[in-house]
Amino acid sequence: MAYVDEATIQAIRKKHPIKDIIERYHIGLVKKGEDYWGNCPFHMGVLGKEDRNASMSISSRLDIFQCFSCKTAGNIFN
Repeated sequence: MAYVDEATIQAIRKKHPIKDIIERYHIGLVKKGEDYWGNCPFHMGVLGKEDRNASMSISSRLDIFQCFSCKTAGNIFN
């Protein structure tokens, strides 16, 4: 497996913010403070039911997401 240096990873993350990627999947996001909140798209696979409350938080500052219901979390790479 090829090694990708940290500078390249950070350049990719800066060019493709997590919020922009999540919005491509037509998930309505609401800005609350510095973060965005929306319905989690991972509930169907993990919990077997659709998310009806905005339980997924997207941090623009940290460039990560986390669902506080099903505990799915990650960045643009995972």
